[in-house]
Amino acid sequence: MEPVPVRLGNYLPAAVFFYAINVIFGMAFYFVQYAQYKELQAKELLLQTRQSELSFLRSQVNPHFLFNHLNSIYSLVYHHSDQALPAIAGLSDMLRYMLYDTTHEVALEKEVVYIEKYIELQKLRLDEQVEVNFKCIINTHHIVIQPLLFLPFVENAFKHGDLSGNTQGLFISINVDDKKISFCCRNRKGSNQKDSASGIGIENVKKRLKLLYPHKHHLDIIDNADQFIVNLNIFYEQ
Repeated sequence: MEPVPVRLGNYLPAAVFFYAINVIFGMAFYFVQYAQYKELQAKELLLQTRQSELSFLRSQVNPHFLFNHLNSIYSLVYHHSDQALPAIAGLSDMLRYMLYDTTHEVALEKEVVYIEKYIELQKLRLDEQVEVNFKCIINTHHIVIQPLLFLPFVENAFKHGDLSGNTQGLFISINVDDKKISFCCRNRKGSNQKDSASGIGIENVKKRLKLLYPHKHHLDIIDNADQFIVNLNIFYEQ
């Protein structure tokens, strides 16, 4: 049986059609892949930027904390206070926590112990008796949190608040349920004037909260003539 000859006029349109289809699909595949690559590249750049900013903010926390406490311990040593050595030991424990445990999320119980150590260190530093009421209720276990979010508010209260017993001192609470972590810090204002470094810690926390808990936190600060009150809720999913 002899082969049927194919007319060029019949073959050429079909060949061009299939060639065009392949080119179109090839271009579509290329642009889809390129778009995915650019999206992945943008996400990676955003993640790197976020990590760099968090590292910068964390680097601000530690020197600020260390500067304040070295001044306090210097004062104890200068006045030959019996509390100087316990204060140095307490600061050593806190620095160990800050250096080795705060590069990632930590158990909430660790952060609570850290705040308790900070309070004891401040009590050693202050000559006058201060009233501190610290309540912690954790009804849910295995809760982790980004470190050093609560401390700047407590530090601010010790630095600028009137914590004497006749003013009800300083009230701090941490409550945890199955939906959120609730932190409250309340103190009456003292007569201490803010220095040029005041407010750095609080502004730092605001920026970290926006980066670490976007749309998952609510911070309310009441700053009136007599009181400074902080209410912070951090929402999480089990």
